Amino acid sequence: MIFCLLKVSQFMVRGIVVRLLKKLSRIVKIPLKWYVFAGMMVLSFLLSMLVVTVNYKAQVAEFMSHADILAVAEVKLQETILEREMDFITGDLRYLSQFSVMTQFVDNQDDENLDRIKSALLIFASERKIYDQIRLLSSDGQELIRVECFNRVPVIIPSTELQDKSGSYYFKHAMTLRRGRIYVSPLDLNREGGVIEYPLMPTIRFAMGIYDSNSQHQGVLVLNYNAKSYLKILREASDVDHVQLMLLNSDGYWLSHPDPEYEWGHLIIQRADKKLSKIDPQGWQAISEKKSGHYQLQNRSYTFNTFDLKRVPDFVQSTQGVSTLGNNEPAESTVMRHIAMLPESDVIAFKKRKLYQQVLIVVVWAFVSILPCWGLAFFFESRQSVREKLSRRAYYDAVTGLVSKELFSDRCDHALKLARRQSNICAVIYIDLDDFKSINDSMGHSAGDELLTNVAGRMKNCVRDSDTVARMGCDEFAILLMDLDDKSMVLLLAEKINSRICDTFHLASGCVKIGASFGVAIYPDDGDSVKRLLEVADEQMYTNKKEKGKNGVLSIGA
Repeated sequence: MIFCLLKVSQFMVRGIVVRLLKKLSRIVKIPLKWYVFAGMMVLSFLLSMLVVTVNYKAQVAEFMSHADILAVAEVKLQETILEREMDFITGDLRYLSQFSVMTQFVDNQDDENLDRIKSALLIFASERKIYDQIRLLSSDGQELIRVECFNRVPVIIPSTELQDKSGSYYFKHAMTLRRGRIYVSPLDLNREGGVIEYPLMPTIRFAMGIYDSNSQHQGVLVLNYNAKSYLKILREASDVDHVQLMLLNSDGYWLSHPDPEYEWGHLIIQRADKKLSKIDPQGWQAISEKKSGHYQLQNRSYTFNTFDLKRVPDFVQSTQGVSTLGNNEPAESTVMRHIAMLPESDVIAFKKRKLYQQVLIVVVWAFVSILPCWGLAFFFESRQSVREKLSRRAYYDAVTGLVSKELFSDRCDHALKLARRQSNICAVIYIDLDDFKSINDSMGHSAGDELLTNVAGRMKNCVRDSDTVARMGCDEFAILLMDLDDKSMVLLLAEKINSRICDTFHLASGCVKIGASFGVAIYPDDGDSVKRLLEVADEQMYTNKKEKGKNGVLSIGA
């Protein structure tokens, strides 16, 4: 059932389109094939647009997906690197706190033990080049030893330059920890005398209590991890496959950015406006609400994960018994976010490049489509022409151009319906040519066809445009008269046609005179169907031919 409906719809649509194109072709005087060609080119263009749009979206999605996969991998890699560094630092801190030389010095802080521990820390700093400073603080916060690196060369700071660190936040926190626990600070910048050190020195401080042989808390060992090398790895990784790696603190300030001018806005007043929450509020809101995930808006894409420096159980942060931190000291949040950002400029550049490629494909497609579309248009016009010829042969006589018997019956049926609705009169005149066979045989078929054509022309000139003249057989014709006022009009018209047919015909092969016999049937007097009217007219025509002889029209309407 559905298939039948689809087929019917297809034929209906095709018929409507063809009729519209024909009318337009007649109005604008442009051949039908040009309209078909234009339509085919439009369809080809729309198809090409659909193909390139799907292809373009697929390529952009693949590009974004590849970048996302790479971003996730890079974030995990950087976090793995940082975790490994922290494991090393944990091991170093435990080793140094339990080192025999350290225990001897804590138990007995004489000059000999002091020199021994200084030498041990100096050798350790030379071997492990990731520490910017190593401090040993007494229980009251005074520096006992400080090893400091200058251009990656460790140096023992003289006792005259040792400082009191009792007010430092990391000392206060470390002194409150249970034995075996390690304090880790946020990633911030190193300060000397409360002033940020230049060139900038990114630092994470790891502190652990030092105990004597009697398990008495005697001080704090502090390792200042130089995070510059790790941040350098992040910047170098940002040059790989369109992904920029960044590191943000819990407030949305950059700790690492491909452009160093965006970093440390929470510590450097001149960069206070360099904050993700100000530059991209929607992006920061999406990132700050989740620990990990992916965020994308238009051409901006972030892949992020939260990393807490206290994630290792032994890394703790205690505020028990600690006074409020000063304004120059960093916030206590050790939460950071690794972010892999797909730069908006890279996304736009990729989209532009692919868009140009798709435009080129459409242009090439259009040029390639010209020949096939023209061929289809020519084929359509040829096929339509053949259909019209076949249709004309089916409904029109090939010799005279008059309507055929089948079409005449259809028009008669339509005329009867109108006559019933409007209470009008209509009539059928049946005409048979006399002696046509003898003329056809003596002068040839070409002369006979020429004579039939001339007879048809004279009949059409005698009737109105709304009337129909048809060839019903070899030498038989019929005329449908519509919307008549009275029956007398039929007789007058028959006499007119008879006189015109009886006039001499000037053919190519000579002059010819011919007669005709007529028969008439009128609706509704003689019948109310096409079949009945044709039968009555035909019978009357033969009656006239027998009773009145040739050219018998005297009894029409009698």
